[in-house]
Amino acid sequence: MQPRLSASVALALLLTASAAAASTRVVQGSATAKSYNEVWRKWDNVPLAVYVDDSSNAYIMGTDGGIIKARGFLSQSDTSKVLALLRKSQEWVATAQAKKLEVTKELGRFMRRSDFSENGVALQFFAANEGRQTDVILTLVDFDNQFYRLELYLDPSQVAALIGLLERVPETISELKKHEAAAASLE
Repeated sequence: MQPRLSASVALALLLTASAAAASTRVVQGSATAKSYNEVWRKWDNVPLAVYVDDSSNAYIMGTDGGIIKARGFLSQSDTSKVLALLRKSQEWVATAQAKKLEVTKELGRFMRRSDFSENGVALQFFAANEGRQTDVILTLVDFDNQFYRLELYLDPSQVAALIGLLERVPETISELKKHEAAAASLE
């Protein structure tokens, strides 16, 4: 069972968005990923959320117990590219299993340089154990603080859940703009 974002977590997400993003909206749905906890030497499930801003950008966010760990920025065109790459990774799963591959292959990097830092999203395909274990490694580097970084592993079902969230980005942006227009008409 996947955890759902509670109203208080969703509100916290909206309030912690960058000041540069005047208005944001969380994409409905949920997804998870796995993160290795070095201290406890175990894998933890990390809730993922996607939200959008009024400039048509999307953000993939990894949280831990309601605490934001990292928010990877994606422009509108990058969101489409990430979706295509995640779908491609699903095709590679069957190939890795059939050919018993063990490989780590970069899918794409969507990083932005600002001053002396880099932030954004990176994707790698990972296959091990003769293709029996396949994951997408999702690296998120926070757009406000490059030291907030998450390396997450998504199995095929988790990739499908993230694809579902990213597919809802355009409709969420439309809803956000509709609500902004309605609010502007009150002036």
